[in-house]
Amino acid sequence: AFRDIFATHVTVDVEKRFVTGQNQNSGLEAAHKILELLASQ
Repeated sequence: AFRDIFATHVTVDVEKRFVTGQNQNSGLEAAHKILELLASQ
């Protein structure tokens, strides 16, 4: 199967304290996740 090496993957831990991205291209998606977490507080 073909895998895109530039694909992004962002993960948020169970306690919603850490947001991490797979690579440098995940920065935008990680920022959106952080803003979503802040907005939901």
